[in-house]
Amino acid sequence: MNGLRLFATAALTALVFTACDDGLPVRLEPPPPPIPVGTISGSVTIEGTAAAGVTATLSSGPSTTTGSGGNFAFAAVEAGTYAVTISGFPEDATFAQVTQPATISTRGENVQLAFDGEYVRSSAVVGSVVAAEAMMSGSDGQPETLGGVTVTLGGEHAMTDPVQTGMNGGFAFTGLRAGAYTVTISDYPEDVSFETVSVELVVGVGEVGNVGFTGHFVHAAAAEDG
Repeated sequence: MNGLRLFATAALTALVFTACDDGLPVRLEPPPPPIPVGTISGSVTIEGTAAAGVTATLSSGPSTTTGSGGNFAFAAVEAGTYAVTISGFPEDATFAQVTQPATISTRGENVQLAFDGEYVRSSAVVGSVVAAEAMMSGSDGQPETLGGVTVTLGGEHAMTDPVQTGMNGGFAFTGLRAGAYTVTISDYPEDVSFETVSVELVVGVGEVGNVGFTGHFVHAAAAEDG
């Protein structure tokens, strides 16, 4: 039996060499077609403004950062289904989706994504402006509220329009983004003196910052000296 196997192997080998010697073509498997590659690109905007410095990460591993125009791109991406996730945007910004799918199926395909966000405006700055009669003898010690005082909100996300205190001396800026602000008062009565007319504060998302300005009537001090 072993001799038979050896004979068959030798005969097959001889047949192959004979075919080569006779010039018959050797059958070769064709190479596999190239894998299609394409591009996944996109943009990140917040309330219509390009967001720079936002990180975009492809589910296969690589990441990139948006430029000044808020754009990003992954080139030479092999055919397949992926997910793109964004991160590193401002903490008070929110997106309906921070991860979006992208599929490359044909050579040279360019899949474009758009991440559109908005700011959370749930913070506020409130306060009051009052004047005390502390220097006047016989005063009941209760401060007098000052209405009609102009209050300006400046800083990181400044409000363009100032407000005026009401009859109770109070003021409020609502619907603000989180950030650092400066509250400044002006147009208060000439006979009232304040140690400071400007206060800085920081409010987080959903926080309410409270600022109080307490002045003293200048004529009260003069009357006491008299």
